[in-house]
Amino acid sequence: MKDKNNKFDPDYWLGKIKKDAEAFNSVPKKLKTAEFCLAALKKNKWALMHMPDTLKTEPICLAAVKNNGLALEYVPESLMTEAMCLAAIKDDGSALKYVPEALKTEAMCLAAIKDDGSALEYVPASQKTEAVYFAAVKKSGSMLKHLPEKLKTEDICLAAVKDCSWALEYVPEALKTEAMCLAAVKDCSWALEYVPESLRTEAIYLAAVKQNGELLKFLPEKLKTDDVCLAAVKNNGLALKCVPKSLRTKVICLAALNQTAGALKYVPKILRFLLSKNYTISLTNDEIAVINAFVNGRHLEIYKIMHGKLINISAKFDPNIVWVESKPFMEQIDTITFYEGNTKADLHIYSRFHTLGYCIKFSKENEVWTMI
Repeated sequence: MKDKNNKFDPDYWLGKIKKDAEAFNSVPKKLKTAEFCLAALKKNKWALMHMPDTLKTEPICLAAVKNNGLALEYVPESLMTEAMCLAAIKDDGSALKYVPEALKTEAMCLAAIKDDGSALEYVPASQKTEAVYFAAVKKSGSMLKHLPEKLKTEDICLAAVKDCSWALEYVPEALKTEAMCLAAVKDCSWALEYVPESLRTEAIYLAAVKQNGELLKFLPEKLKTDDVCLAAVKNNGLALKCVPKSLRTKVICLAALNQTAGALKYVPKILRFLLSKNYTISLTNDEIAVINAFVNGRHLEIYKIMHGKLINISAKFDPNIVWVESKPFMEQIDTITFYEGNTKADLHIYSRFHTLGYCIKFSKENEVWTMI
């Protein structure tokens, strides 16, 4: 069995190089054969970086760039042939950065851009032809910002926007169509920033709020339709705050509450009873407390009806207040059990004798929440 700690064991050093290419520098000179170098490149694609030029033959360098195009940076200038550079670019188009200027032909640049549109950065001005620009935009829509204005057509801009919604920023105003803007906003709602006012239709806004309900606050009131508002609150229930009061219907409010219970504060009071489970408990002959427990178990409202007049005692149920002490003169008068899915929850109603106050104790699983 080979001793893995033997410094003259090739496998020992190859294991080291696999973990860290810099280990090649410590390999004994007698082991640094062409065969060993090729084996090292298979273990670590950055091994060429640490090989001395005396070991960098054409076969070794070619093997390196085929596995890692960016290794072209470490190929000696004397070995920078067209074939070597093309092999590197086929692996990684951004390797064009290390190709000598004299070898950057249109064909070479096109090959690089077809792999990586951002390689346009390394294309010489003399080689930035219409074909090169179009190939760059087709590969990466964001490259539209580098396309000369005279080359920007509706078709090329639409292709760019479909690939990268932010490319809409670089589309000339005259070329922006509703279809183009809709494609951009569907991909990223914040692209709405680059949609001209004249093209901000209900369809555009609807696509935007479906992805980001928060954008509802930027919509003109006249375009806040039922469909747009419903889509917004389904995405972000708190967007209910920006829904016109005349449109805060049961459907829209319920959709908002299903997204987050926090939307309850924006629900009209008249709808809170309709969207909740209501219980009426008699406390005295002339007082009635209405326990309004929202279905998700996270909201509790207490109302007192006195001489026929509804008085809101408390509009919020604070889960951070925990009642643990026994209270004097307290009497439990009722317990209401309801279910949230398969979870059982209880409302324990207490009355405080000879006062107008009372305590509600709400327990769910192992939590106990209270309100006084």
